[in-house]
Amino acid sequence: MRIYAPKHNVKNFEPIQTPAGFCLEITTKTHQKFRDYGSKITSDNGYLKPSTASEMIRTYKARGWSSLKLTGSQEYKDELTIQAVLQDVSTDHVLSEKAYKRLVDTQNKFKKERKQPIFYKSFEM
Repeated sequence: MRIYAPKHNVKNFEPIQTPAGFCLEITTKTHQKFRDYGSKITSDNGYLKPSTASEMIRTYKARGWSSLKLTGSQEYKDELTIQAVLQDVSTDHVLSEKAYKRLVDTQNKFKKERKQPIFYKSFEM
């Protein structure tokens, strides 16, 4: 199994054995945990902080997977979908009205905060 060692919002990660098999349990800086089994990524189906959802999507992207299947409550899937969209990952989940508004607001905030690109001149030698 290829292990992706997360870097961004992670406090700790350790390999563990569970009834479902061997996995890497990842603890975020906000003290939430998720598990990378190699063929799936799971977490408790409770409140999911944006930073944890973001790290779960980063793990998904690092694996090079092409389909994102979400299960859980509407709020749980909404948070994962928002983070997926922000990281250019597609999902078939339909956001609730409230989550869609939050996504649009977040996208607009990022657009305002982005700095103008730096253009370099090319020089002939």
